[in-house]
Amino acid sequence: MDQIVEVKYDSQFNQIENLTWYPWVGKDYEDGKRRILIVGESHYLSLIHI
Repeated sequence: MDQIVEVKYDSQFNQIENLTWYPWVGKDYEDGKRRILIVGESHYLSLIHI
């Protein structure tokens, strides 16, 4: 199976204090002519009505 995520930056991400998740870095990031950074966070709330 082909990898779609590049993990070689994980050691640098480990040095960031209070980082709770790794940013997603695509496998072709280094070779790309244009690099795009999308920063976002999703919040999901499930309400249960009794």
